[in-house]
Amino acid sequence: MVEQQYRHRLHARFEALLDALPKGILDNDDEDEDDDGGGLDNAASGGGGGGGGAINGGRKGGGHGGKKPRRMSKVDVLNRAARVIRFLESDNERTRREVEMLRRERDAAFGRVAVRGG
Repeated sequence: MVEQQYRHRLHARFEALLDALPKGILDNDDEDEDDDGGGLDNAASGGGGGGGGAINGGRKGGGHGGKKPRRMSKVDVLNRAARVIRFLESDNERTRREVEMLRRERDAAFGRVAVRGG
C-alpha cells in the first residue's frame, strides 16, 4: 500500500514536470524514446505554449485529433528537462553577454557626449 502511494506520487511528479516543460523550444527531442513500462503520454510534440503530459491510464487520444498521444518514459522526461535547462542556461548567458555589450556601448556613447559637451 505504501509502495503504491509512493509510485503514484512519483508518477504524478513526473507528469507535473512534463507539463511544466515548454513545447517548441526543442523540436524533435524525443527521438531516443525508451519505454520502460512507466511511461507518460506526451500530448504535444511541437508548437508553442505550456507542456502536455498525462499518466497513461488507458486513455485514447481524445482531444488530440483522434491520435493516441505518444508515451514518454520517465527517462525521456528527465532527458527533455535536462535539455531544456541547458538551452535556457545557454540563452541566459547569451542574453547576459548582449546586455553587457549594450552597457559598454552606452557608456562609450555617453563618454563621447560628455567629452564634447564639457
